[in-house]
Amino acid sequence: MMNSIIANREEIAVGDRVWIIASMVAGETGAIRAEVIDTRRILGGQTYLIETETGDRKLVGANQINRVEPSTN
Repeated sequence: MMNSIIANREEIAVGDRVWIIASMVAGETGAIRAEVIDTRRILGGQTYLIETETGDRKLVGANQINRVEPSTN
């Protein structure tokens, strides 16, 4: 359970595929698919290092992503 928490009522863990839903990250295109690379706790809040389909890495909060499918690990 070290690499996972409950976010958006679904457990998000390293390796999960997610949708980035934050408008400032996803831009006007709506949502972007990404994969969770790492989980971190910053200033008491859970954050996720994600890598988008285009290879960009971003640090986002739990309220900025929704899980697409669980990891197969």
